[in-house]
Amino acid sequence: MALFGKKRPVQAPDMSVAKAVLTPAVATMLADGKADQSELYQLENVVSFSPIFFQYKNDQIKSMITEIIDMFNTRGGIGALEDAAKALSPSLRETALCFAMRIAVADGYLDENEKNALAATAATMNISPEVFNKVFEVVAMMQRPAAA
Repeated sequence: MALFGKKRPVQAPDMSVAKAVLTPAVATMLADGKADQSELYQLENVVSFSPIFFQYKNDQIKSMITEIIDMFNTRGGIGALEDAAKALSPSLRETALCFAMRIAVADGYLDENEKNALAATAATMNISPEVFNKVFEVVAMMQRPAAA
């Protein structure tokens, strides 16, 4: 038997961390019952600049989003967010919250209900109110409309 005669099976990459990072953003998109086109564009933008997603192709990311939506339908929003929190380090929970906030302000506006939903997401993911406020302030600065 040759040294290189036996091939190892090709394994799919573990997408659990990437899916967990996307979960709060998808939750934000689904909060009003539908995924708005501006939210989808914003998610595409956020993912394209994140090193977490460099190894994935667009169809893999779309598949992750579909799986997250299915998880929301079976586990419910709180259950899906709790699962995501368990899969992430405290630092990546903050990253996931940043993604969710970027989605929430994709339309250039964040109303009080959206902010309250994001605060509940942060609490579910064990992110302190102080960190939440820091992230919120920075994302709000990043997402100002041209008329600001």
